Amino acid sequence: MVPNPSKALPLPTVIVLILALLAAVVAAQPPGEKPTAAELFEQTLAAEGLEPALAQLAEALSDTTEPYSIDAYELGIGLPARLVIRRQRVEALELVKALQPLFGDHPRYWQELGVAHIRCGNTDEAREALTRARDTNTNRPDLAWMVEHLDELVAIAKLQAEREGRLVPGQSTGLTGPYLGQTPPGEVPRVFAPGILNTTAHEYHISFAPDGREIVFSRGGVGSLVTRWEDDGWTEPEVIHFIDEDHLTEEANLTPDGRAIVFCGRADIHEPRDLYRAERIGDGWGEPIRLFPGMYATSTLDGSLYYTTQGEGNDYGVIVKRTWSGSSYGEPVVVPGEGINTEFPDAHPWIAPNEDLLIFDTYRDPGMGLYASFLQADGTWSPAVFLHDKLSIPPVGQPALSHDEKYLFFCLAGDMYWVDAGFLAELKPGGTGN
Repeated sequence: MVPNPSKALPLPTVIVLILALLAAVVAAQPPGEKPTAAELFEQTLAAEGLEPALAQLAEALSDTTEPYSIDAYELGIGLPARLVIRRQRVEALELVKALQPLFGDHPRYWQELGVAHIRCGNTDEAREALTRARDTNTNRPDLAWMVEHLDELVAIAKLQAEREGRLVPGQSTGLTGPYLGQTPPGEVPRVFAPGILNTTAHEYHISFAPDGREIVFSRGGVGSLVTRWEDDGWTEPEVIHFIDEDHLTEEANLTPDGRAIVFCGRADIHEPRDLYRAERIGDGWGEPIRLFPGMYATSTLDGSLYYTTQGEGNDYGVIVKRTWSGSSYGEPVVVPGEGINTEFPDAHPWIAPNEDLLIFDTYRDPGMGLYASFLQADGTWSPAVFLHDKLSIPPVGQPALSHDEKYLFFCLAGDMYWVDAGFLAELKPGGTGN
């Protein structure tokens, strides 16, 4: 069974899925049995505008006969995400504000409200909401960091908003050079390609082709996107439908040889994730093959697959490995090691192509973040090392190294950040830092 986000699986991003946690606040009806409050708001917004949509929503939520079902994810996460993608950031903010009577007692609500204010440039309001979220989530170093760096986050969001929508998907951006022509970061993490790859929407995963000329990433409410370095420059990111337009496909990771891609797919956000594999055919991808339940799969040079699945009982985040025979995968084996697969959920493993480095995210004291473990000469994994202490920034989750392993990417505050990865050599047992 795939990890259930409502059971504390670490989806370590600013836009944390409320899912069943929020659904518990209200008596949610099964989707499809009657119209949803989210549908009411969206349809009224399109036909009549924001004020009538808010009025209709308030009336529906106050009606004790419950004429509309409350799908907590769709109303609190899915619909605001779609509005942001359409560059209706003010409408998304007003919707989130209107949900306070429903979800205001839940700490996740204040995080969502703070992020919505950041997108609209409301620094004071964002600080108030995020401070409240921070004070009720003491094991969330990213929230404390966001409050401290709020002016910077608002400035980034403004830059992203100014750049969004200037080009159509697939059009040349005019940018040339490795990494979308961006100036490489040093020891201080920075947002990667703001306004191009990272937008005011939620980006949370990245993968590189072996030559670095193709980048695949995920965007909340959209799925998988790709940008390529072609003769006239990098292309504006465009959506890839690996299965069809009715399936959400995300967390697509290229194999180290670039000949295949493994991704998550599901027909509905409420369904568990399945892993799929597709082989490269020319400039595209062949018919995907469904593999097994799981999420965030990365591969080694010999084809072995590391990914997240659900363990026994209440363990909702376990990193496992499957070997590749050339045509099929073996049975899953739980990855052993001190600090790997603890009693806390561990997820989103990035495995080095030569299988000598494992980076993953987790919830544990002193808080959620990234850990790294190195394969030792005797074939065992070294004790996992917390990366926050080295970076002085909350490296929250969804880790990946670039194709040349020069840069570490991770998700923080709804964007993908990058930083020089040279410090990892110092953490390796016997490295220069030991």
